[in-house]
Amino acid sequence: MSSPRRARDPYARVLDWLARRDRSEREIRDKLREWGVDIEESGVILGKLIDKGLVDDRAFAQKLASYHERHDPVGPPRLLRKLRQRGVASDLAAEAVEHLRDLDLQRELALRLVLRRLPSLLPLAPEARVRRLSGYLARRGFAPSMVRELCHPLLREDLSLEDYEHDP
Repeated sequence: MSSPRRARDPYARVLDWLARRDRSEREIRDKLREWGVDIEESGVILGKLIDKGLVDDRAFAQKLASYHERHDPVGPPRLLRKLRQRGVASDLAAEAVEHLRDLDLQRELALRLVLRRLPSLLPLAPEARVRRLSGYLARRGFAPSMVRELCHPLLREDLSLEDYEHDP
């Protein structure tokens, strides 16, 4: 439990906030501003966090890319946008997303999403399957050519989950 003094100390508050998940430098700077901490003190606090290795935008970007690859697949444009929204510099964001440019990996990630969604789509008419899944994959940041490739088999009337897992 935090003491009243600790709760008011911006450095301690940031440490508590960082304990929940990693943050970018900009996210921390914005939070300190929101808490009313002046720019000079924010710089000192951020400097301490960086020196102690608690804030590292390169590591943050890599962790977020890895998380999305394992748990919540997205295409490169969507991940780049997400990193930039969190304040990661363009060059660091591009570096974190670089491995996702591999088309085989993109296909694998998109296929995982297809297989996750397919059971709920099977009862629908083929055109509805394609419309829903193509929109979903496009919103997740996958290229139109990849979306077409993965959605085309959904036009088959007799499509089953087993057919798709073996030969999309």
